[in-house]
Amino acid sequence: MADRIAGEVIIRPDGTAQWLGLTQDGAGGAMIVAPAGLGLYDGAPGLALFLAAAARVLGDDHLADLARRAVRPVCESLLGHHGRLVASGLGAGYARGLGGLLPALAWMHDLLDDRRLLDAAVGIAGLAAAAAEHDRAHDVLGGAAGLVLGLIVLHDRTGDPTLLTAAIDAGSRMLAAAGRRGDALCWAMKGGPPLTGLSHGAAGFALALAALYRATGNRDWCRAAEAALAYERTLFVAEAGNWPDLRPRSDDQGTDADPPRFVAAWCHGAPGIALGRLGLLSALDGADGRLEAGLRRDLEVALATTCRHAIQNTDDLCCGNAGRLDILATAGRSLGRADWTAAAQDGLAHRLAHFHHQGQCHLWHHDLPVVPGDPGLFKGTAGFGYLLARMIAPELVPNVLLPTPRGT
Repeated sequence: MADRIAGEVIIRPDGTAQWLGLTQDGAGGAMIVAPAGLGLYDGAPGLALFLAAAARVLGDDHLADLARRAVRPVCESLLGHHGRLVASGLGAGYARGLGGLLPALAWMHDLLDDRRLLDAAVGIAGLAAAAAEHDRAHDVLGGAAGLVLGLIVLHDRTGDPTLLTAAIDAGSRMLAAAGRRGDALCWAMKGGPPLTGLSHGAAGFALALAALYRATGNRDWCRAAEAALAYERTLFVAEAGNWPDLRPRSDDQGTDADPPRFVAAWCHGAPGIALGRLGLLSALDGADGRLEAGLRRDLEVALATTCRHAIQNTDDLCCGNAGRLDILATAGRSLGRADWTAAAQDGLAHRLAHFHHQGQCHLWHHDLPVVPGDPGLFKGTAGFGYLLARMIAPELVPNVLLPTPRGT
């Protein structure tokens, strides 16, 4: 997988690396082929992180060099140039913002043992206040919750107090944007109700708030995390073992009378909620026995649902098999559950057999009449490769689906 992505690289005259991939046209919403952007989700940093992980696992110096070449222009375009943040299209969140770029550089430092990458991350983190000021989404993928998580990952490695201050500021902005439903906290999404799930919903907000509690010891953050969980629990559907996907339907034909729609992926539904609960158990360890018991109940139900829906049509990290299998493997290792570990191994064997037979992963863009395909980390080829690296060496390759400090 790494050789395939390395074979698609475009080397610029200055020696830096670039790829073409699929992205959404901001004006019309159509999918277009364009140079990989600055974000972790589908940009050059995500590809660089995968290549760094592959380099570490395989002992391949060429891949390590290519990873460094890929992030060099990203760092150079932002370091010392605060005014370029908005112009670059880089926002606050984990997908295409500082929230993803900062931990990617920190993780690459770990994988490549390259201090320059960590120093660059600390320098770029100076843009956090500007990113938070322009945030309108607040969630993990698009806004302040993702920025909080990214800053805390970086703070965990450096101890730099300015990073924690920036994370607290982003968390305060996020909290100020919350709505209340009784004792519960929730965040309305543009064009729809407050969502469940890790990427845009309550599970992600709770994770960011719990990370602030772990970093500061301030129980106000813990109480806020519990209030976010309270909203999500009101929507749990026991018959499905899942939380509904409340995003507006693409055809705009949905009505309140329609049955709830369920998804089982990292981004929405039980798998991502399970992973979020696993992170919460670590972040809130010892905070409240009653809260811990509720998290473990949610985790058990969510992982049972993940097992039932582990193998579906696509192999990517965000919405597909790679994300679900990584979540099952992570939970199995963390909690000593052989059944979850076995489910991950069986699912991976199934997809590897398909890969060897077909010569490719099945990704979301296969039905789109575009060339090239998408190499990106969360929706493209690199995501399945990243799963393989994680399964080979989980102690070395960081969990890109759970951006929390080491040991969580």
